[in-house]
Amino acid sequence: MLITLKIGTKIVLNEDVLSNIVSEVCELVLRGEKFIIVSSGAVGLGRKKLNFEGYATLSEKQALSSVGQIELMKLYQKLFGNFGMEVAQILVTYNDLNSRKSFLHLKNTINELLRMNVIPILNENDAVAVDEIKFGNNDILSALVSNTVIADKLIILTDVDGIYKDFGTSRQELIKVVDNVKEVSRFLKGKRFELSTGGMKTKIQAGFICMESGIECIIANGFRKGILKDVLYNGFGTRFVSENKLKSFKDRMLIVFKKKGVIVVDKGASEAIKNKKSLLPIGIVDVKGKFSVGDVVYIANENGDNIAIGITNYSSSEINKIKGKKSSEIGEVLGIRDFSEEVVHVDNMVLV
Repeated sequence: MLITLKIGTKIVLNEDVLSNIVSEVCELVLRGEKFIIVSSGAVGLGRKKLNFEGYATLSEKQALSSVGQIELMKLYQKLFGNFGMEVAQILVTYNDLNSRKSFLHLKNTINELLRMNVIPILNENDAVAVDEIKFGNNDILSALVSNTVIADKLIILTDVDGIYKDFGTSRQELIKVVDNVKEVSRFLKGKRFELSTGGMKTKIQAGFICMESGIECIIANGFRKGILKDVLYNGFGTRFVSENKLKSFKDRMLIVFKKKGVIVVDKGASEAIKNKKSLLPIGIVDVKGKFSVGDVVYIANENGDNIAIGITNYSSSEINKIKGKKSSEIGEVLGIRDFSEEVVHVDNMVLV
């Protein structure tokens, strides 16, 4: 079983707790499980190393992250080294997962490290990724990485047992199973930890990404000793479940990539797509957003409901010119001799 393990800042800053988790990971590796770690904590460790207190500007956070990344890897290297295991650092930004070329290189690198029995430890490249520092996307990153490597599970470790209804009130109750993210969102209340930036909101977003692609996601308490075995074998934590089981690498790839726009289609084209047919220009009624050839886009019906995700053979400006036309007219309209008859081929499309 391939497991992505996301470890939050509070856990990283508590070496005893982190040591227990590393020990458990090593024990499970000996049982045949494989782990990829997505770790927060670089900024927090940078603060600790430099005795930096109080508010930090964006550039200061970037500098603290640069210092903290060294401390973070030294910590993991020491803890895994106690069990004779090697670790590797991979720094990524969201853009690395939006480029098909970078996406494939990342997937191949991770798989090769796993083959070498090395634990890959990923973190967002906070020193250069402005939005990631601001929004705290390591939870989202862990879900996207899970899609990249086609993981079986994503375990997000935090400082609570899972998602609670009416968190922080006398009525709070642990939600064991989530099959509707929107329903869960209305129960969220509470505060964010000052050194972390994700909060429960991004964990729920990560769970939703996993639900889309058929990966089980579990949010659980990393401060509980033996939590990984309890999650895997005893049903601890809040579980995001879905009947949607995407098996192919193509399906995972389409879900991971950022969607650059929307192609709106008529009723006939919508039915054809649902019956696993390619999208032709004659069925297109509108285009939203700007995108290029090869970008991933949503395909929506005229009611605004997304019905598919696909890789487009034409740019948004080209589609605006050929929408409603017959495929045989594409060459004349665009002034080209060689062209694809399909705007989105069925082989490059996933129904949603």
